[in-house]
Amino acid sequence: MLVKLFATGTGQAKSAIDYLLGDKDHTGKTRAVKPEILEGNPKITANLIDSCTREHKYNSGAIAFRDGEKPTSEQIEKVMASFEATFFAGLKKDKNFNILWIRHEDKGNTELHFLTPMTEISKKTRLNIHPPGKKNLELFNSWVAVTNQQLGFAQVVPDPLKRALSAFEAKIPKGQKKAGKLESIHKILEQRIRNGSIQNRDQLCSFLESKNVTITRKGKDYISICAEGTKPVRLKGSIYSENSNYQQILTESSKAKSPKFLNKDEFLAVHS
Repeated sequence: MLVKLFATGTGQAKSAIDYLLGDKDHTGKTRAVKPEILEGNPKITANLIDSCTREHKYNSGAIAFRDGEKPTSEQIEKVMASFEATFFAGLKKDKNFNILWIRHEDKGNTELHFLTPMTEISKKTRLNIHPPGKKNLELFNSWVAVTNQQLGFAQVVPDPLKRALSAFEAKIPKGQKKAGKLESIHKILEQRIRNGSIQNRDQLCSFLESKNVTITRKGKDYISICAEGTKPVRLKGSIYSENSNYQQILTESSKAKSPKFLNKDEFLAVHS
C-alpha cells in the first residue's frame, strides 16, 4: 500500500468530483467497475471547496493497494480512520474538517481516493494536510510504513533504477504521452546499465549523444535532453544524478524486488 498525492487543488470542485465519480477514467476509457462513495457527501465537499476564496482550495490523493493486496472492508475502514487521525490530528470530522472517500477498483486493484477542502470549518481558516517540506513527506512515509506493517503487507521499497515521474506525466493525458516517449529512452539506458556497458552518468550522456540526443543541461539530480528539434525535457531519477554509484544502484534495485517487512526496532523507529 502506498499514498499518492496529486498536484491539483486550485480549481473548482466539479472537475475533481466528476473524475472521482465518473464512468470514465482520466484517459477517457469506460471504467470496468463504477466508483463507490465510502464516506462523505460530494455536495457538501464541493460547497466547501467552491466557497474558498484562496488560490489553493483542496487536497486530493489516493491510498493505493498493490496487486495481491486485497484489503477487507474492516481493514479499509481502519485505514481511513487511521489516515484521518494522523493527518487531522486533534480535529473532529464535520466540525473541523471535511473529507470525501471514494473507492476505485477499475484498474484491478483497490484505490481509496480522498478529496478534502483546505478549510478548517469552524474557524474558516486554512487547513493543509500536505504542506511543502521534508517533514511532511517523512510523516506520510512513516504512516505508510506503519500501516503496511499492521496490515501484514510488504513495505514500499523504491527501485532506484526507475525514472522519477512528474505529476504531469503521471496523471495528465498529454503528460502520459510524453512520459511514454521518455520511458522508451530510459529502458534502453536501464538495459545498458544492467549489462555494464554504461557505468556512470558521463558514459550515459556520451551514449545519448552518440544517438543524436543533445544534452542541454546537467543538474545535480537530473539531465535535460532534446532530440530531433524537440523542446528540452528533463530526465530525473538516481541514474541521472550527479556522482551516482551505478553498482550500488543495481544492488539496491535487486533488493527492491524482494518483499521487505520491518523488524521490531524498525517498526518502533517509524511508529514513534
